Parts: sequence; C-alpha cells; structure tokens
Amino acid sequence: MSVPIARSALSLAIALLAPAASAVMVNFDDVANGTVLADQYVTSGVRFVGTFSVTSNTFGGAVNPASPPNFVQVDRPGTQTVRFVDPAKPAARATTGSVSVDTPALSGGCYDAIDMDAFDAAGVLLDSAQIPAVPSATPVVTTTVTATDIHEVRFTVIGDQCIAPIDNLVFDAVVPIGIFSDGFESAP
Repeated sequence: MSVPIARSALSLAIALLAPAASAVMVNFDDVANGTVLADQYVTSGVRFVGTFSVTSNTFGGAVNPASPPNFVQVDRPGTQTVRFVDPAKPAARATTGSVSVDTPALSGGCYDAIDMDAFDAAGVLLDSAQIPAVPSATPVVTTTVTATDIHEVRFTVIGDQCIAPIDNLVFDAVVPIGIFSDGFESAP
C-alpha cells in the first residue's frame, strides 16, 4: 500500500470512529412556569439574553406546544438573543451550524411573526428566516437558520397584536471559539 493510500485509509478510519456531533434540544419543560430565561441552559451551550418567558398557558387549549407543557414567549419590543457559549467555560464564546425552533400548533387565536437572524461572533449576518405570522390555525411549524459559525440568533417580534411563542430550541453541538477570543469573553 502506498503512503497516500495509507494516509487516506487512516483518515477514513479516524473519521468513522470519531463521535458525530449531536444535536442539542432545549424544550423548556424543566424550568418553572413564569421563569425568565438567562443562564439556565449554559451547561448545554446556550445563554438567553433579553426576555424569553417560560409559560404553560395554553389560552384555553388554543396553543398546543410541540413538547408540552412549557413553551417560551419571545418578548417585545426590541430584539431578544440566544447566544452560544462553551459549556465547560460559559464566559467563553462558541458557535454552532444550525438553529431551529418550533412554533406551537394553534387551533384558535393568532401569532405574530418573528424574525430570526443568525450572526457570527464578529456581528456579521449569516442567515435569516421568519417564523410566519399565524392568523387563525396552524400545525407545528419548524423554522431554521443554518450557517457555519453561528454565535447568536436574534429574535425580533414583528407586530403587537398576538403572542409570539417558540418551543424546542434545537442546535448542533457547540464548538468553542479558538484562543483569539479568550481575551474578549465579555464581548457579545
């Protein structure tokens, strides 16, 4: 076997044996109704900045969370942020490659739209998606932003007539940002 073929075979064997990066799901069911999220999930690699309020209020059964009993209301006005951190060192920044949320099913009432904007650690916009407004009824809808090196996702509620719920925050396992960010851990 030649050297290049042996190296290729070794690289393939290492890749096959390496554990695959797994997705992380935060379903908000392990925190109390009424909790405003902040650092409750840093050991999973995510910090909530702004006002994300956990609720189990289904408005008389009109809201059907993807994973009952809890879901999160994204507050307005302004922008609320989900920021990725190193679970072993929560002051250090981290990135992920994909972030999705579910919009709970709705049988009556309405939801306002929510803009989801993914940014890297330098504040460069990487991807955008909009959680659609729902005028009356919908099944569970999943909205995803995908890009290399997502450090944060900003949620901005569009409108003020309805609620703005999300459930099941799912993201690829985080990757800590390299040594060049170590002196800037308090930066956004």
